[in-house]
Amino acid sequence: FRCLNQECLKETCRTCGEPNHIPLRCDEVEKKDELDMRTFIENRVSEAMIRVCYKCKQRFYKLEGCNKMTCACGASMCYICRQPITGYEHFNNNNKCGATLDVVQLHQEEMNSAYEEAKQAYIERHPEASDLVLKYDPQQHLNANKPMRTQKAKRGRHRH
Repeated sequence: FRCLNQECLKETCRTCGEPNHIPLRCDEVEKKDELDMRTFIENRVSEAMIRVCYKCKQRFYKLEGCNKMTCACGASMCYICRQPITGYEHFNNNNKCGATLDVVQLHQEEMNSAYEEAKQAYIERHPEASDLVLKYDPQQHLNANKPMRTQKAKRGRHRH
């Protein structure tokens, strides 16, 4: 429906009363509370795999290579535990942080964990959302085992 009042001109769906959502069907339209919850979770999941240089705050992630990351600013850190390091001794004396590790599996675990934590945090802040079922649940994509897209850091290069 399109209001012909020149001061309004609002377009709405005659079936559900929501703003016009053509070409989507009424049952495909994401409501505001669903959108808010989904974007909250998606942001947390994205942040889970991003590392931040402790010195210059540059954000990055890696797709392959060893876990000793050296930022363009000269700072070195462990990709797994995210702690500042010097040399490779950290990897020799640490069961958790090996010099090499399947980064896709690491990111998958981090993102799945972030999904669960984010969903719980959102429901704690918004108890009315406890029974909310997301039309577009980010977890569907997390468990799809799709290869991750290649993307370079925005500023500077991180080498190992």
